[in-house]
Amino acid sequence: MATISKLFGTNVSSEQEEDALQRINKIYKHQKSEDGLTQKKLAKLMGIKEQSAVSQYLRGEITLNPIVVLNFAQAMNVSPMELYPALMEPIQKLFSQKN
Repeated sequence: MATISKLFGTNVSSEQEEDALQRINKIYKHQKSEDGLTQKKLAKLMGIKEQSAVSQYLRGEITLNPIVVLNFAQAMNVSPMELYPALMEPIQKLFSQKN
């Protein structure tokens, strides 16, 4: 598995990363069966040029970082907190403190 992102002062464990991957894959598989979502369509929705990059994210070969989690969330129409709460919560707190 790739190195876990330390952006924005996040400190996540490999178990939390694995849990996030499982949630993303579960949502992807559901949308694939219900809506015909493919990795190619997902890549396009995420602004990624190659479907292979989506595959690598889904397999945990490329580390999930906040931007990628936001892209997955937007493309699959779910909350980024639903996908990877351990990574996104510190970011959410950071921005909510500024208001």
